[in-house]
Amino acid sequence: MFNLVLDPVPRECPSCATATQRWVQYKYGALRMSRHQVGDHIHHDEFDEGAPGHDRVGVEGLGAPCPNCGHDDDLVYDIVIESDVISSVALTSGEIDYLEQGNAYWVLLPGSQRPT
Repeated sequence: MFNLVLDPVPRECPSCATATQRWVQYKYGALRMSRHQVGDHIHHDEFDEGAPGHDRVGVEGLGAPCPNCGHDDDLVYDIVIESDVISSVALTSGEIDYLEQGNAYWVLLPGSQRPT
């Protein structure tokens, strides 16, 4: 399973030219298909990906197809979670290596401390 966060920026679909906000799938926290927005606190439980309490985590997200026409333009996102709060959602810059630390979908970002 996965969770969803709303991209705060409307993106124009290359197929129908409609600008809409998109839902972004991501795998971090309690994987319960929860819907979030920037500023929301994420929860952790027995269906977790990752661990609670990290200072800064980068999470890879995949954009949903256009809600108007269904075109899938394969948008990839960088989601930043700080102290279990979603702080940003943006199109990927390509700078984060999500496989660098052995996790498939997330990495601790520079300056982050593992919880004790």
